[in-house]
Amino acid sequence: MTGKLPVGVSGLTKALDAHGWTHTITHGTGTVVATTKGEVRGNGTRPNVKIDAPCESIAVRAAHQSGRQIRAVFVCRTDKAKRSWSMATAWRTPHPEQPCTSCASGGCGNQPHPDRPACDTCLGDGCGRGEHGPRELAAKALRAYIEEAAP
Repeated sequence: MTGKLPVGVSGLTKALDAHGWTHTITHGTGTVVATTKGEVRGNGTRPNVKIDAPCESIAVRAAHQSGRQIRAVFVCRTDKAKRSWSMATAWRTPHPEQPCTSCASGGCGNQPHPDRPACDTCLGDGCGRGEHGPRELAAKALRAYIEEAAP
């Protein structure tokens, strides 16, 4: 990648810097599953066809002194004339200051532990050994999580 960072990435890093987070940025290339229009059918319609499209990606990994961490990945297809970056996905780690209340001594209260039920507070992907799983975030929720960690 040459030049300056895409707007979404630079906005995210500015927010991280403003709220005391440390971060690293990684650039990569690869393919992403995308859709394109197929050949015209007999009735004049064109089906959507899945393809492997070439892309560039930028990953932002950040950590706060409170123990919170985030990961965000921005992707841009390189086979299109118009280059448009978008946040493909973002995750946050558990709230380290909010331990799981449903797990105690290796088991969950009224719920069977092997099912790994979601925690009501974090809506993570399960309660295992008192930890919450990562949670996928939309852009606004990611910003709110960054600002929430500020003292």
